[in-house]
Amino acid sequence: MQGGFWLPAAWPVLSLLTGSLWVLVCGAIADRQDKLALRRTLERYVAAPIVNQILNQPEDYRALLGGKKIQAAVLFSDVRSFTTLSSLLPPDKW
Repeated sequence: MQGGFWLPAAWPVLSLLTGSLWVLVCGAIADRQDKLALRRTLERYVAAPIVNQILNQPEDYRALLGGKKIQAAVLFSDVRSFTTLSSLLPPDKW
C-alpha cells in the first residue's frame, strides 16, 4: 500500500522540481545573452580590456554604465598651422 501512495505524490513533486530547474536554466541563458549583446555593443566603441573590466564586476555591471563623476583637468592644444600643413602633405610625409 505504501508504494501506491508514493507514486501519485511523486508526480507533483517531480513536476515542481522540473519547472524550477527550467526557470533557472532559462534565467541563466537570458543573462548570458544579455551580457553577450552588451559586450558586442561596447566593443564597437571601447577597448576590449575596458569591456572586460566592466563585465567582470561582481556587482551589477549595468550600474557602471552610468559613468563616474571625477575632478579632472583637460588640456586641449593645437600645433600652429598643423591643419593647413596636414592638408597639403601626403599621408606618408607626416
